[in-house]
Amino acid sequence: MVLVGASIGAMSSIEAATHDDIEIAVLVEVGGINNASGYSFSRSDLAEIEGVKTFASSRGDIYGGADAAREWHRWATPPKRLDILEGAEHGTDILRAERNGA
Repeated sequence: MVLVGASIGAMSSIEAATHDDIEIAVLVEVGGINNASGYSFSRSDLAEIEGVKTFASSRGDIYGGADAAREWHRWATPPKRLDILEGAEHGTDILRAERNGA
């Protein structure tokens, strides 16, 4: 299964990956936040996630997405990737065309 989510969708994707009996091939989280909206993840939670993992956020995400992405990336087992982008957008706002010069 491939799980992709942004903001609270990222957190619900991680929740599914750590607590449901599903086989994860790929997890992509964009702008998720730890210890917010009823979600809280530990080092052991992230270490359980199998498959390829990408943790992404903008550097200036005012909700703390970059901090969460860095922390979750540290806790996750390989294969994994961390993408911290310039800007201050949160969640799917990172994908806006005008942000990318289009």
